[in-house]
Amino acid sequence: MSFNGLLNSICSIQIKTKTQDTAGQMVETWATVYSNIKCRLDTASGGVKSIPQIIYEKATHILFMNIIKGFSFDTGKYRVVIGNKNYEVILVANAGGNFSHWQIALTIIG
Repeated sequence: MSFNGLLNSICSIQIKTKTQDTAGQMVETWATVYSNIKCRLDTASGGVKSIPQIIYEKATHILFMNIIKGFSFDTGKYRVVIGNKNYEVILVANAGGNFSHWQIALTIIG
């Protein structure tokens, strides 16, 4: 089976923005930058991994998707939405090594 044949879900990518509410206060909001992206979500195993002075959060899920040309994730700036669940992007890897698809470590949010 091809990689695309394994993509069995649809997700959206959102970016963190700040807008002004009716009281004039700046509030954090999320805006969709890409939607209807074919992907595959799997649960992750493992735990907190630490490297000197760097601690990676525990990944709860791994997401696979084709690379979107001209777009790159910044961890902490983007999140992924699948169904009604939000996931924080904590690590993005070029999984195939040939820039064909991403393997993204996610942490489920609330």
